[in-house]
Amino acid sequence: KLYVEPDPSRIEAELPQFGKERMSSHRRRKEQPITLVGSQTDVLDAWYFHQMGQRTAPAPKPTLRCDANVGALVDRLAQIQMPGWLAMSATLLSGDEATQRRWGRNALDCVRQSALDGRPHMMTVMGGTSAADSFVLVWASTGPSESLRATKSKLSRYLPAKKHQVQVARAFCLLFREGQEPIYSVYDNRVPGPDPDLDKQVAAAGLKPVEAAQSAARLGRSPSGRTTPRKRRSR
Repeated sequence: KLYVEPDPSRIEAELPQFGKERMSSHRRRKEQPITLVGSQTDVLDAWYFHQMGQRTAPAPKPTLRCDANVGALVDRLAQIQMPGWLAMSATLLSGDEATQRRWGRNALDCVRQSALDGRPHMMTVMGGTSAADSFVLVWASTGPSESLRATKSKLSRYLPAKKHQVQVARAFCLLFREGQEPIYSVYDNRVPGPDPDLDKQVAAAGLKPVEAAQSAARLGRSPSGRTTPRKRRSR
């Protein structure tokens, strides 16, 4: 119960590339209840003080509630430590319950589509409540119609171009072949700004204009802000 609705006006000011916030976002911000509390960390305090020897009675360690698929992916990323795994994990866990459910299905959806038609598939979402925490997340799958080397090469070009196009702080991509086991990742946290070479990559990749992303349907809201779904199929 510590969640506070982000300020839609601030989001619009810092992330104009994401378009205007919905009126419902302004309404939720205005109508959110304000509650003064003494503490929301009693359970955590009890566990911590026992660990420190300041409390004799044992206390269970609090656990984070998250989508099972997202939790399993985060655990796996921590094990294999692909590039950007820590920042990627924090972003995945920042989504609210509904957003995490959708994110948790993205890898499996891409893999299933590749199994059906034999082609690579990609799903891209964008979000953030400020320029500093803005992001692009990409789930991708590969099929027998394209070699693994070709898929990796394509993703290594696509992610920096997409990040540059929407001018966000971080971009992550995970490639899957079967189930939800990542086999390759791309991470880009370069400071956004002018870059003629990336401008050429955006043009060469044929990315949709930013205005198209602004008007696309949103996946839902989360503590990380809005996420915009965009599917791309490679032929």
